[in-house]
Amino acid sequence: MTLHTLSMGSLYLMSGPPASGKSTLLKNLNLPEGAVISSDSIRNQLYGVKKYFKGGVEKGSLYGWDKNGYTVFAIMAEMINARLREGLTTFVDAMNLEDIDRKYFIDLAQKIGCDYKVMIFNVPLDELHRRNNARYFEVSPEIIDEGFKKFQRTSEYPYITIEPEDTVELTPLTLKGTHFDVVGDCHGLLDDFLKLLKKLGYQHNEEGVPYHPEGRKLVFLGDVIDRGQQSVLMLHYVEQAVRLGGHYFIPGNHEEKLARTWEFWVKTGEAVGRSRSNTETFLSLMKQPMDVQERLIRFIQHQPAYRIIETPHEQFACVHSDIEYFNPLETPRSGVMYGSSFNGDYDTDLKYQEAYEKGLNQYTLLRGHVLSTSFQNNVHSIEFDQAYDGDLAILQIDKYVEAKHVQRMPVQRAFDEACAKQR
Repeated sequence: MTLHTLSMGSLYLMSGPPASGKSTLLKNLNLPEGAVISSDSIRNQLYGVKKYFKGGVEKGSLYGWDKNGYTVFAIMAEMINARLREGLTTFVDAMNLEDIDRKYFIDLAQKIGCDYKVMIFNVPLDELHRRNNARYFEVSPEIIDEGFKKFQRTSEYPYITIEPEDTVELTPLTLKGTHFDVVGDCHGLLDDFLKLLKKLGYQHNEEGVPYHPEGRKLVFLGDVIDRGQQSVLMLHYVEQAVRLGGHYFIPGNHEEKLARTWEFWVKTGEAVGRSRSNTETFLSLMKQPMDVQERLIRFIQHQPAYRIIETPHEQFACVHSDIEYFNPLETPRSGVMYGSSFNGDYDTDLKYQEAYEKGLNQYTLLRGHVLSTSFQNNVHSIEFDQAYDGDLAILQIDKYVEAKHVQRMPVQRAFDEACAKQR
């Protein structure tokens, strides 16, 4: 028996003949509603079920098998596309017997820049027939035989093979350890940011990529652009740090706005800025060669909207904005992009803490976007109005954990001790 570990936020294609156990495995994962896009469920919704008795036992079969499958799969594609754009874990429950069938859905993931994997269910033919006879939605034995013969048990795409006794678990995008430096909003202040990095012992290689002698890694919480005068340079710097230095970046609402402005311009030829700072950054980006523009925009679009930092003492959810609830399996990308405090009119940090204490939130939240709406033990804003004569800030996870859990400092003092700043 093998345990297969799957990362949240990806597209997974179930592949196998009827009765191979695809739907049963998905039910055992206790997925949130909407995570499974099923061809049978859509066909049921569209056309309904024909009921009958076989050997005195009620059975059912779906109407619509005699119809062109385009409508069903077009609906599936729209649903999958919407979920992948929000970074939501999505399973496609259909036969997907061959790569030519799988390609239809994998093309969606590739266009968005989402990871994907084919899950191939390897079940002997006699077991398929046994299971089929016991199912409510029984299919004809000929369909089982035909599917088994046609079934492609490997793939040109990334895949795993699921044997009958195997199990599957889902895990969030997790960084393990304590040598992480979590960076608040930088807003185009590259020179000030480099000064702060130097204080913390970072150096740069010949390509200008930051590294630390202790192997520390940076985790940027987004909004590295707009307001400051070095926005595109800052975005270049972060993209290189991630691509060449193994650091991490979580896009913020300012990056998302830039990507939308750029894509609208590519599609229509019209430059429509969403704010003064967005327009300034967009015009600066337009001075770059087209391949550079595309690389930076794709970089923004293809980065995950969160990271979990797991230490021996505490787990941290790193996101961009102030939020009330976070679950890596349920929270959409847009849900962590803009926040809901409206610059202090609503105390989201208190709401998050209340949900944490009731067990709804499982992680200590590290965020940027707006100033702290209130002090809480399990919510920390690394935002200090850096673009308005405030401070750039970086929270060093190891120092925070040491102060809070080993030295038993009060939480606010532990945070202050571990938070380096640069005016």
